[in-house]
Amino acid sequence: MVSHEHIFWSGFGQGVGFSQNLNGGIAISWARRSTAEGILRLNLLKNETIELGGNAVVGVDIVYKVLGAHNDMVMLLVGAKGTAVVVMD
Repeated sequence: MVSHEHIFWSGFGQGVGFSQNLNGGIAISWARRSTAEGILRLNLLKNETIELGGNAVVGVDIVYKVLGAHNDMVMLLVGAKGTAVVVMD
């Protein structure tokens, strides 16, 4: 089993209403950041698999979980896990 998790904070902007943030592109940038975090987790799975002598990861699961919100900030957990394997020709 290989896995990586990361918790990060992302803000919707101070002093601006929620609907303005969605229209102003902040929600889009937040989505890009969470997607980038997911891709980073997959790359770390790949690196750990190579270190273990594997050449593939199967059964990959990516998890996005909101852990909390405070003062226009959201704490998000991004995790990925899978099974490192050796695929033979």
